[in-house]
Amino acid sequence: MFYGQSCGEEAEEIYDKEIYTIPSDGILISQNKFKPGNIDYRYYYILKDGSKKFLPKINTTDTNKFGVLYLAAGNSEGVEKYTYEQFYISNTDSLKIFNAEYEKKFDSIKDKKLHDCIENE
Repeated sequence: MFYGQSCGEEAEEIYDKEIYTIPSDGILISQNKFKPGNIDYRYYYILKDGSKKFLPKINTTDTNKFGVLYLAAGNSEGVEKYTYEQFYISNTDSLKIFNAEYEKKFDSIKDKKLHDCIENE
């Protein structure tokens, strides 16, 4: 999730909470600024019928649980400046696929999406 990009989507606000809809490729580019502090997030999966299924936060030490794993937050001061947060929606037992090769491939996809967004402003 990239923050502070004018080419991104604006979050919906409900009761002073920002609501983000993550696209199917898992990479969200947002106009909203990153708000540091305590992480008070709630995650839901939207089912085909429009109903919501709550996704719990998980840890890498959990066994056979499906949910959201919070990995990192940071920023880049390179050519394209951005602030980001990184999450995985996964089953803890399948986290072994997230190796260096997977990260490299995913990084190239997300970097291209951000670059294309900025270039097409």
